[in-house]
Amino acid sequence: MEVSSRRQIYAQETREAILNSAQHLFCRRGFSGTSLDIIAAQAQVTKGAVYHHFKDKRSVFRACFERQACKVSAAIAAVPDGADDWQTAFRQCGAFLDYILRHGKDTIALQEVITVLGWEQWREIDSNHTMGHIERTVSRLQASGEMKPYSANVVVNMVYGLMVDAAVTLSTQPDARQTEEDLNGLIRDMLLGLRATGKAG
Repeated sequence: MEVSSRRQIYAQETREAILNSAQHLFCRRGFSGTSLDIIAAQAQVTKGAVYHHFKDKRSVFRACFERQACKVSAAIAAVPDGADDWQTAFRQCGAFLDYILRHGKDTIALQEVITVLGWEQWREIDSNHTMGHIERTVSRLQASGEMKPYSANVVVNMVYGLMVDAAVTLSTQPDARQTEEDLNGLIRDMLLGLRATGKAG
C-alpha cells in the first residue's frame, strides 16, 4: 500500500511538472513553437514520461487550459456573495478580468485555445467552469425579479460571450490597467441594461 501510494504521489508530481513546463512554454512560444521534447527537457523528465500521462501535444495543451480554467473559476468563486446580487455580479466580472491582468503572461490566450482545440472543445471546457458562475448569478437575479425575464439560457450565453471578448481585448491592449478600468465600466453599463424596469440603478 505504501509503495503504491508513493508511486501515485510521484506520478502526480511528474504530471504537474509536465503541465507547469508546458504552460510556461505555450504562453511564451505558442502551440506551434513548443514540442514535446522541449516540454520534457524543461520538466526534467523523459519524453516517455510525457507519453505515459498524455496522448500527444494537443492533450497536454488541453490539460493546461483545463487547469487554467479551474484557476479562473476559483478566482470568481472567491468573490463573497453580498446583499446586492448586482454588485456581486459586477465583482465577479471584475475578478475575472483581474485574474487575466495579473496572470496574463502565464495565461494561454483564448484565441490560440480556440485555434488549437476548436470552438466546441474550448466552449465545453470553459462552460464547465466560468459559465456555472454566470448561470447561478443570472438565476438569482431573475428569481428576485431584479432582471428582465429573457430566456435565462440566452442571457447566460450573451454575458459569457461578453466576458470572453473582454478577456481577449484586455490581453491585446498596451495599457492593460486603463483597459481593465474601461472594460469594468462597460460591462457594468451593459449588464444594467438587463435590470428590470423600475429597479434602482
